Amino acid sequence: MKTTGSKKMEVWAIVVSLIFTLAFTTTEAQQKFKMAGTGEYTMIEGQAFNISDAEGHQVRLNKAEGNNLSTGETEWMHNARAINISFTDVTMGNGFHQGYATIEKGNDRIVSQWEGKMKTVMSDAGTPLTTFEGNMWWTDATGKYKDMHGVATYKGHFTSENTYMVEWKGEYWKKDNQQAKK
Repeated sequence: MKTTGSKKMEVWAIVVSLIFTLAFTTTEAQQKFKMAGTGEYTMIEGQAFNISDAEGHQVRLNKAEGNNLSTGETEWMHNARAINISFTDVTMGNGFHQGYATIEKGNDRIVSQWEGKMKTVMSDAGTPLTTFEGNMWWTDATGKYKDMHGVATYKGHFTSENTYMVEWKGEYWKKDNQQAKK
């Protein structure tokens, strides 16, 4: 049988535990920052290889440069230089792509790995309209983002044979000890 004193201690222990849990959860939530942006890229290098197993099957390695514009609730790398290295494997403009994007501004640099799908349809005028979408995640960060991690989704479209627009949105946060060990 519990005494009144031990019941009070039990209640206080639960209350204190709940307060610490709430404080920890609130602190963790405060460390996440929403971000969003756009970029316009121009391909500056590239090499295409035709694969003879199907009509229109092609793999390509490209390097593109552009400019990141921050559009989210948290300013993130606004007007930063962006370099995108991509690999595509498409048949008639449909397939997958993957690569790495490096965004730099001053001493701050983020390297993201990304992957997604490409889709091409023909317009009424007979010109190809290519869109793409996928996911990206940070693989390296320096400067004020050194101990941070980020993820985002992206979507975009080609505006000409060698230029494309990208819109993205995501979040970043301070790495905890378990994430830093990975």
